[in-house]
Amino acid sequence: MKYGLLYERLLDPMIRFMLTAGDEGGTDNGGSTVAPDAARAYLADYGHGADALKALPDPDVLKLHGTVTAALDKHRPVQTDWHTGITDAALKPVAERYKTPEEAIRALATPQDWRAGVTDENLKKIAEPFKTPADALKALADKSGDWRSNLTDEAKEFAKNSPDIAHLVGRAVDMRKQLSNAIVRPGKDAKPEEVAAYKKALGQPEKAEEYVAAFAKPPHLTDEEFKSENVQGVYKGFAEFAHKETTISRDDLAKVVNWYGGVEAATLKAQVDADNKFAEDSRTQLMADWGKDADRNFAAENLAHEKLFGANLDAAKRVENKAGQFVLDDPVFRRAFAALGLEMGEGSLGSTLSEGERSTINDQIADVSKRRKEASAAGNSKVANELYRQEMDLIGKRDGNKPIVGAARAA
Repeated sequence: MKYGLLYERLLDPMIRFMLTAGDEGGTDNGGSTVAPDAARAYLADYGHGADALKALPDPDVLKLHGTVTAALDKHRPVQTDWHTGITDAALKPVAERYKTPEEAIRALATPQDWRAGVTDENLKKIAEPFKTPADALKALADKSGDWRSNLTDEAKEFAKNSPDIAHLVGRAVDMRKQLSNAIVRPGKDAKPEEVAAYKKALGQPEKAEEYVAAFAKPPHLTDEEFKSENVQGVYKGFAEFAHKETTISRDDLAKVVNWYGGVEAATLKAQVDADNKFAEDSRTQLMADWGKDADRNFAAENLAHEKLFGANLDAAKRVENKAGQFVLDDPVFRRAFAALGLEMGEGSLGSTLSEGERSTINDQIADVSKRRKEASAAGNSKVANELYRQEMDLIGKRDGNKPIVGAARAA
């Protein structure tokens, strides 16, 4: 068996030690086992002429060989450490494990499994087909030296970022750990129970109703409106669709719905603010135009609304123009209805009030006006509009016994 450069370098000093520590040739005239020709070659190495040795008879050659070797033995220093001739720092600790050359040779002659130091079972399987490390390296390397050459194209793509097999195996072990905790999407032919388990692992509730329980009340809705059949019906339909067609979790769907509720509230508040501003700007413009007759004209306008629209007044107040503004807040229409209300009342609205009744109504107007402004600031247009109507009713009741001065201007 060939052991490589290390064994050759270790054996060399051992062999030389044994040759020099014992008999290198015939030691005397008798008992020598050295062949004559071998003795001649040995003596030639020590300066004796080859031709002369060839002419010398065999007994004389053997005698001369014994004399020379005896002289060498006599003057050779006694060696007690067989590995003193080893100068390689890496080999010397190996040689020092053995007391004699024979012991070292015996150990070297015993086959060693180079995989003995490999503890990783996956790597052991990879190394199993190769007798020596050199065989393994040769099998892994191609002409360009790339150990990935024997891999499939798909495996090469996976291994391209690994500098060696150890790194690649480490990545594979890490991926196996990750996959053990992964939630794997079932295939198209999966059983219902497999699909259900997958959805549950993602956090989807067993029933659609559990989605609705996590939805928060949007800022723009009252508790009564939020709990109404219409609103809850919308939420229920949305939840049923999400439960059937998606795998979204209960908490994630709640985040989406609650976020949209906030967006919708902000949008509606912006619209309410715009409506209130339009109504206030209209009122400001009319007050400037009508001057001291403004309250009476507003009362006449309100009278015309009630006479013409009756029970449909709330619906009429919600009619919008192309710009999304309420028609009854437009200054043009307000002037027209004020003039119409004047004609309906024939210049007089209501009965005469006492000073005490007038004072009471004024207090009521102030209170309703304050509440209307607070509702408008809070973005509650429904309440603000109702309070505005009440305010106009009170103003009409207070000023209805007086003729509308400048009624023509209301038109």
